[in-house]
Amino acid sequence: MNIKRSFGTLLCALTFLALMASLAVPALATPAEAPEWNEGDKWAYGMEADAGEDLQTEINNLTNQIDEALNDNGVVEADLNDLSLDAGSSIWILFEITEASDEEYVLSMDMAAMLTIDASISITAELPAEGTYEPAELMSADREEITVSANLGFELAITANADVTFDRDTMAVKSVETGFKLTGALDMSAENLPIWLIEMMETTDDDDFNISEMFEEIEVEYTDYDVSAELNIDMAMEIEFVPALNLWDFPLDQGDEWNVSSEATLSGTLTGYLDVTGLPEELEDALFEEISDETGIDSFPIYIEDLDIDDGPFDDGVLEETTEDIELTLQCSSVFMVNDPYWDDITVYEIRVKDTPLKFFYSPDVGFMSYFSMNMNDVDDDMPNEEVRMEAMDPADVEDNIGEINDFQGEIGAEENGMLGFFTDAPYLGAILLAVIAIVIVAAVFLIRKK
Repeated sequence: MNIKRSFGTLLCALTFLALMASLAVPALATPAEAPEWNEGDKWAYGMEADAGEDLQTEINNLTNQIDEALNDNGVVEADLNDLSLDAGSSIWILFEITEASDEEYVLSMDMAAMLTIDASISITAELPAEGTYEPAELMSADREEITVSANLGFELAITANADVTFDRDTMAVKSVETGFKLTGALDMSAENLPIWLIEMMETTDDDDFNISEMFEEIEVEYTDYDVSAELNIDMAMEIEFVPALNLWDFPLDQGDEWNVSSEATLSGTLTGYLDVTGLPEELEDALFEEISDETGIDSFPIYIEDLDIDDGPFDDGVLEETTEDIELTLQCSSVFMVNDPYWDDITVYEIRVKDTPLKFFYSPDVGFMSYFSMNMNDVDDDMPNEEVRMEAMDPADVEDNIGEINDFQGEIGAEENGMLGFFTDAPYLGAILLAVIAIVIVAAVFLIRKK
């Protein structure tokens, strides 16, 4: 991983957070001067999705395929007991004018997002009893009814807050103070996992391979795992813009295009930890053997501020002052009418950041953003051509939802044990599922290798 490049991306993301809040300037309400904000004004947005429901068709198809394979294998008696996936996500944003003086406005933003995943699979099959076998003995070994199962529960939450200070006369952004908190918890358990079978399948992936030529003996055992993990990261940043970031070119009409240029000076802190319990000793040793030379860390918990990365931007959790140039071109691309579920009939101005997929929808009738929207395919060609939209909502409801995610983060931070991180990468979950589903084809594997 290129640490400098990753940090540059992070700085761009932080700067864009300021820009997102700044684009709320109600300059479009009139073609000449921006209307006034009042202390206590609030706007809120949110969305939630049930990915488990969206995936139910695929889960049903996979269940049918596994059932068919189990029934037709002809050698091993096996039954699928359970295969389920439930996942959900939500994001909530609340804006409020917290200060309105003769010289400045302060726009405060609170954001909270959460992802939850619960997955399980269970198969019962007639498999070789535990013991040590010569390859020729494996097919004739005594069989036992073994239920192999795996369960995963994962929760990831991110919260952010920002205070954006505007010059009242020009509505240019003078500074941003922002904080982020990332929290994750994972619990993963498995019973009777046939690690020996996975290792053998990885070794014998050549169809012409003879199992007797590779293994003198095979140790059959079924292993239980109970792994938990916890991640907690806090980052605070301060950004000052010189000159103040003036995102608006008054008067503004459809088709207008303007350039924005400023220099952002950033400083901040980064703290947190990753802790893991229940990880098999050999896997933990392999992990730290891989990363200890680069990071200086050789055991859990890993404290973020203690990471010793040569080209990292943070030193003992402190970011020394650094400067980034901001160059943007914005365009008022269209104006149209919308029958909004929350605001009813409103006029909407579409604002695009050129050469990016980013666009914003401002309404002079609202005095703020009407909603947020982005097509997933605009972000990445491999993603579906589907619009993701955050609708306006009642600020009180959004404030409650943000509070619930904040409470979750407080609970995770107070616990002594837990986990996240590399376990959530696809290969790990995939390996577990492969281990369980591998029972379906165990007989065929043995027969092929025995030839």
